[in-house]
Amino acid sequence: MTALSIGMQLEEGAEHFYKTEAAAAEGIPKVQEFYLRLAEWEAGHYHALYRQYEALKDEYWGDQGFSPF
Repeated sequence: MTALSIGMQLEEGAEHFYKTEAAAAEGIPKVQEFYLRLAEWEAGHYHALYRQYEALKDEYWGDQGFSPF
């Protein structure tokens, strides 16, 4: 679970970085498009890890004897 959480944070950070770079490349359409495509790619990675995290969360919490509600 920790590895998935760290992976999600890394992907989210990378997406933010690429969006920031795209904004900095205003007026240079090809560069801006490149960074936005990379941001979308990282967002896809984030969502894949998030789905995996959600699928495993309840089982993991049960194994640890933790129930938040």
